Amino acid sequence: MKLFKHHPDGYILITSDDKTYEDTLDNFIADLGHTYSLPAGQILRVYQPTEQHYVSDGNNQTFLSSIWDDGDNYFTLIDSLNIRKAIRNKPIPLTFLELQEVKWNYIKSCRDAEERLPLPYLGKLLDFDEIASKRLTWAISTATVAKLAGQSFNIDWTTSDGSVLTLTENDILGIPIAVATRSNTIHQKARGKADEITVATTAEQLDAITW
Repeated sequence: MKLFKHHPDGYILITSDDKTYEDTLDNFIADLGHTYSLPAGQILRVYQPTEQHYVSDGNNQTFLSSIWDDGDNYFTLIDSLNIRKAIRNKPIPLTFLELQEVKWNYIKSCRDAEERLPLPYLGKLLDFDEIASKRLTWAISTATVAKLAGQSFNIDWTTSDGSVLTLTENDILGIPIAVATRSNTIHQKARGKADEITVATTAEQLDAITW
């Protein structure tokens, strides 16, 4: 089960399968490393991927898209959030090896989150969340069968901005290459960050390593 809840009392609750993160809004923003806020006038948010996503002002609910990229990223970052929370709450200073481990977990969380972002393709962005990935897998399988049978195949694909992109079988079969190319770029970046972590000798040097 995955759930993001912004309580009216100012607490943030995130659950992702068997993992849970809960803290104040200010601490959540600090652990996240960038800002987050409710829409103006709202005091509650509830998000469960593909099931429900709404905000409330205490009297009325406003339903939003059941696919929320930021929320999905928060689920991916739950380990990093809990690590940062633990650092804040840990009275004993971390050893340098522990600091290196914390930094590497942060890099891995950022890497995984970036791989879930929409995929640039043919001048558009294709959603790449769990549901979209299943649809892409189906389309690729169908295009493969059509090409082997010598039949033409095309499909109108709704992109991240809501526009429609018509994809031929060759366009569809090019998607795995685009995915692999992006993934390789992201993982090369992560490996570079891992090397920086390995050669760092001070906590200040580790602090300077960002995604």
